[in-house]
Amino acid sequence: MPIAKSNPRPGSDNASSLSDLGAKITHYLQAGYPGLYLVSPEVQRVEAELHAIAQALDYNLCFWSVVAGLVESKSKKLHPAQDPLEALQTVEQLPEKSMVLLKDFHLFLQDPNPVLVCKLKEVLLEAKTQSKTLIILGCRLCLPPELEREITVIDFALPGKEALGVVLDGILKSAKLKMVSGESREAALSAATGLTTI
Repeated sequence: MPIAKSNPRPGSDNASSLSDLGAKITHYLQAGYPGLYLVSPEVQRVEAELHAIAQALDYNLCFWSVVAGLVESKSKKLHPAQDPLEALQTVEQLPEKSMVLLKDFHLFLQDPNPVLVCKLKEVLLEAKTQSKTLIILGCRLCLPPELEREITVIDFALPGKEALGVVLDGILKSAKLKMVSGESREAALSAATGLTTI
C-alpha cells in the first residue's frame, strides 16, 4: 500500500488554493485511483482541501457519515444511507467524476464484515471506470489486508509553523491585538507545534 506524506502550506485551510497535499490528491484523481485513505484527525481541514480540489477539477463532492448519511455538497441532496453498506450502494448511483469522503469509515474496517469488504472491493473496481474516488477519513490507519492493494494511504500531516502562523495572524487580527516581538511570535508558534489549525 503506497503511503504519501503531506507538507502543509499556509493556504491549506483556504478552499481557493491547493496545498501540496491537494496537488497529490489531484494527481491521484486524474490518474484514476479509486480509493484513498487519509489519516488525519482534522475533518474540517480535509473537507476544505477536498472542496478546493472538487472545484478545480469540476468533481461532484459528497460527504458520508453514519449520522447524516450521504450528502452531495453542491446540491445539498441527501441520500439517507447511514449504514455503510447502503452508503456503498448509493455511491454506485452517483454520476461520473464523483469524490466521496467517508468519514470515520475506518471504524467499520477494524473488525470488518466480510460482506462490507466485498462490496467495497466491488465499488472500487467499478469506480476505476467511472472517474469516482472513495476517500476514507480516519484519525488512525485501520485497513484490512484484503484492501491494502486497493487503497492508497496518505498521511495528512499536522500543520507546520508556517501554517500555524497564518492562523495566529488571523486570531491576532480578529482580536485586534499585536504581537509584542518576533521572539514572542516564535515562542507562541513553538508552543502550538503539534496542534491542529482548529
